[in-house]
Amino acid sequence: WIGFGTGNIYCGWDKEKRCLIFKDWDVANFRFTVDYAGKPNRCIVKWLYTAQQAYEKWGENAGKECVAAAKDPKRRSEKFPFLFRVQPRKNADNNGPNTRWAYEELIVNEKDRIIVLETGYKTFPYNIVRWLVNSQEIWGYGQGHFALSTDKELQVQKKQLLYCAEMANTPPYQTLVGFEGEPKIYPGANNIVMERDQITPIHPGLQGNFPITREIVEMTKEDLHRYFYVKVFKPLEGLPGDRRTTVEIIERVKAGYMLLILPVTRLYNECLTPLLETCVNLLIENGVMPPPPPGLVSYKFDYLGRLALALKEQQADALQRYAQFSLAMEQIVPGITEEILNIRRAGRRMATTFGVNENDLNDENEANAVVQARLQREKMQMQMQMAIAAGSAYKNTSRKAQEGSPAAAVMEQIGV
Repeated sequence: WIGFGTGNIYCGWDKEKRCLIFKDWDVANFRFTVDYAGKPNRCIVKWLYTAQQAYEKWGENAGKECVAAAKDPKRRSEKFPFLFRVQPRKNADNNGPNTRWAYEELIVNEKDRIIVLETGYKTFPYNIVRWLVNSQEIWGYGQGHFALSTDKELQVQKKQLLYCAEMANTPPYQTLVGFEGEPKIYPGANNIVMERDQITPIHPGLQGNFPITREIVEMTKEDLHRYFYVKVFKPLEGLPGDRRTTVEIIERVKAGYMLLILPVTRLYNECLTPLLETCVNLLIENGVMPPPPPGLVSYKFDYLGRLALALKEQQADALQRYAQFSLAMEQIVPGITEEILNIRRAGRRMATTFGVNENDLNDENEANAVVQARLQREKMQMQMQMAIAAGSAYKNTSRKAQEGSPAAAVMEQIGV
């Protein structure tokens, strides 16, 4: 669902096992609403628990009838519907429990019509993502919305193709009136006839056109491949010929990934990023992960997957083009590149875009140490050049440097 439709991932914390828990809710099991910005902020989930499962989870609070069924060996497997409703907390009671949560959750036994549990969350626990959404839509739609009619056409065409194959392999036959008995139509059969051609197949034109039908099926399959971006995820499949250069393959992959910018960006914003933020906050809150340093006000997630890196390479290409432009401009206006572009920061981002592991990159302290070492080497080289220049100037004079003078010290260092 997360690739081509509307989906929902729940993220919470298991207090007993002290670990994160995730649940994937099918679109048939939940309903949701959105806020003024179109972001999901309310959700209600309906799920069936057996009486025994509900009693193990909530004990005597699971509901009178549910508890009675759980204690009856014959009814333990009887299922009861429960509703999980999460919404922003409206009327917070400063003296009541769970008022520190921004979102309240009510768990309701639908059959007994009682509230089983009231709890809450600091952040919205359901990460609901839509593949594509228009301005007035809530649920959105996926690629299957467009491909449904084409898929139905393919099923009809596949049936016609099988019909053509059967008609070609076992064609209908016709016999003359004078033929007696049933014709033997199988390999090696021997039919005794009184006249030639008393048993003949019907006209081949009535058997259908297998080559054309097969071509139509392939065309329809190609349409479905375009709907579901098969060429994007399998860029080398179906390429004609053997001369496939690296540049051609890379450009083909980039062109395909550009088609996914809008839905993938929505996937990051509505699902993956808030899901990761919830996971990190829960781990920090429950002491599994150390809290960030006091000076760190906020943080963000950077995706390093193949698709994410391919989308970032558009900026990398722009930087490379600018680098070529700056080489020409340096001849006209020296130093203009350093005035405009932060080479150190841009180089690090380029390395990340190309997929270099973060552990292989120098941190800030290591980078500063490299810069200081380079400056020290440049300083030593400059001193050596000055000493050589001074020695050359001394050789061109007839006077000897006075003992104890700076010139004499320089001459002593270079062995003159």
